[in-house]
Amino acid sequence: MLRDVLVILLIIFGFIALMSLAGFFIYKYSMEGFIYFRTPWDSYYSMMVLMTTANFPDVMLPAYYEKRSNAFFFILYLVIALYFL
Repeated sequence: MLRDVLVILLIIFGFIALMSLAGFFIYKYSMEGFIYFRTPWDSYYSMMVLMTTANFPDVMLPAYYEKRSNAFFFILYLVIALYFL
């Protein structure tokens, strides 16, 4: 049972790492990147907290103000992280 739990945790944390790296490179030269995605560690922390939905609108709003289609990245992340994982 412990092995199954570790596999599930590895999948969840791996998904967060993948999406945080994607966010780091997507928002590297924008205000969003300057605030929440400055380094890969900062982006991982922001996406980890975003998974708890504690800071959902705060992380998404600077990118949303630039271009509304940026919201799809965060909504896709939340749908997969919260409902499928």
